[in-house]
Amino acid sequence: MSIPTVDRAPDETVTAATPTTRPGWILTRGAGRDKRCLALAGKGTPPGTSGTQINVDEALLRTTFNHHIFKEGLAYPT
Repeated sequence: MSIPTVDRAPDETVTAATPTTRPGWILTRGAGRDKRCLALAGKGTPPGTSGTQINVDEALLRTTFNHHIFKEGLAYPT
């Protein structure tokens, strides 16, 4: 997923982007021991209806941003 154009303010705040939006979703249910939200993020159409329980299997997990950054070595399990 790439954003062809990003304009930033001097403090690095994004002020404009093309395209202005991208479809995506977040699945969350609770928090870890450190009280941080546990969530999975993905692009495109959500895998289910908002507010309902969605079972995450290996196939769905492999489509997430979380899986991608873990596979690339940009994240690690805690």
